[in-house]
Amino acid sequence: MGWTGNVEFWKTQTPGELNETNGLTLGRATARRLAAQVSMLRRANAATSQKLEYAATHDQLAGGTGATTHDVVAGIERHRSLRTMIRMDYRFREFLFDLPGEQTSQVAAHTLTIGLTRALSPRTLVAIDAGPRFTTTSSNADVRASVSYQSKAGQLSVMYARSQTTVIGLTGVAETQGVSAAAEWPIWSSLRVRIAPGLFQSDMAGTHVTAAVFGVTLTRPVAHDLAVDVDFNGNFQHGAISSLARPSIARQVVAIRLVAGSTPSSR
Repeated sequence: MGWTGNVEFWKTQTPGELNETNGLTLGRATARRLAAQVSMLRRANAATSQKLEYAATHDQLAGGTGATTHDVVAGIERHRSLRTMIRMDYRFREFLFDLPGEQTSQVAAHTLTIGLTRALSPRTLVAIDAGPRFTTTSSNADVRASVSYQSKAGQLSVMYARSQTTVIGLTGVAETQGVSAAAEWPIWSSLRVRIAPGLFQSDMAGTHVTAAVFGVTLTRPVAHDLAVDVDFNGNFQHGAISSLARPSIARQVVAIRLVAGSTPSSR
């Protein structure tokens, strides 16, 4: 049996950075996130393994609602062959929202998904997980599907996902679906480029929002296990789900950072 765990803390003046699963952008405000995750994996035999995961996330937006998410996943996966793996997961997710007067609003969801991962070739991998999701007031489907291709020159992936998410600073959950892609390849011997577009649709409390995101990253190693990243991220959003956001928002961010750790070109 093995286990892993991690803890993250974020503080930002652009809360949209924390809405990575739905691409939604809000106005500038101080936002914080504290997240912790632990997982355990047990191998029943050479082909079958069992997992148990727990994650907790607390988001707080200045002037908005605080939200805590508890996520428990129990699952089993089995390798049918060297190219095919099947799995089944049960997920319990609880959303808690802090309301004025020390009151709390709660939404709980139970989801059962069946998944398949299949290697179509040594370079191409297809994965899909889908199943029903039930809450006290509604039922819907959770879906996650992806296709990835990897070669010595670069890699390409496309993913579709449909699930429930929170929007930082707001009370309630949003039904979100989106398509995203990522492509990475070298343009010179030591310079790599990564392009990541995405399109998301979210429905919450009778409102509908469409968000488009686009990211470009240039990475160049400058020393052993040290690289410089230049990021450009753009976002356009049409529709608003609260008074915290305007009906249409456009945002562009450029960032330069040092990254410690191995990069594809240094391996």
